[in-house]
Amino acid sequence: LAATMAPRDKKQKNAEAKDAEMKDAKVVAEPIQELETDAVPVKGSVKNTDTVAFLTADTTLNTLTSDSGILMSLHEGGMQHFLAGARANVGVSKGKYLFEAKIVELVSL
Repeated sequence: LAATMAPRDKKQKNAEAKDAEMKDAKVVAEPIQELETDAVPVKGSVKNTDTVAFLTADTTLNTLTSDSGILMSLHEGGMQHFLAGARANVGVSKGKYLFEAKIVELVSL
């Protein structure tokens, strides 16, 4: 019985020693470094002065544009099964950019 208890005692002593070392060690929080950096500004680049819009010629046939700039798709007569899309008059070539879309209507199939 004593022979089976000896390894368990050694494990407990080792665990207690490690716990004591962990308590004595000072925890230093390292600052989190940003992995993704901003793009370098292009010298001499001209910013777009046009207003961003969706041109009717660059939309699919089942896409309607309202006066307030909201895009709608036709959803009558089976048209809800087609993909409705549009292309803006301004593009992005490189860098970090964000666009926002708001869904104002959900049409069930």
